[in-house]
Amino acid sequence: MEQKSLNVQTVSIDSLVPYWRNPRKNEIAVEKVKASIAEFGYQTPIIVDKEMVIITGHTRYRALKELGYSDIQVIVADLPQKKAKEFRIVDNRTSEYATWTSDLALELKEFTSPEFLDIFFPDIKLDPDFLKVTDGNSQTDINEVAANLEKKFEAFSQDRENEPKITIPCPHCAESITMLKRDLLNEKNWN
Repeated sequence: MEQKSLNVQTVSIDSLVPYWRNPRKNEIAVEKVKASIAEFGYQTPIIVDKEMVIITGHTRYRALKELGYSDIQVIVADLPQKKAKEFRIVDNRTSEYATWTSDLALELKEFTSPEFLDIFFPDIKLDPDFLKVTDGNSQTDINEVAANLEKKFEAFSQDRENEPKITIPCPHCAESITMLKRDLLNEKNWN
């Protein structure tokens, strides 16, 4: 299927029209989206139809309004009205099918703003030691820890794309996880 160019336009936020029968309740999400936009900027354009009616992005729209944005970029979709209605529903629904992998904890520990963990993941409480990052580990130290883990857990190491990895049980949930060997000593003390 051939990809058409996106029709990105800069418009006044006041020219956007929320869909009158938006089937999503987004009041609770607005504060979280405001925090995200305040930290990272407006990175995901709202999608509108040719009449500037919002197809997707009602929560972003409300967050941007409350943050005082005036002119924003939008994507003007070239969809018939019926398809725009269907896309409005399907786009919101698809995110509900995604789940988190065991790599989530590894990613969360690298947040530069730990307070974001409380905003976006209030249900996840990481062990405080897990968040401590140890710098300056030698390759010998990393290899030693990897070798000890392989013996202890019958884990295995592999070299893929020039990045040595090891598969081990997660120290928090015991599920099997694969991580870069260089990250081993940045995690919980495995010895």
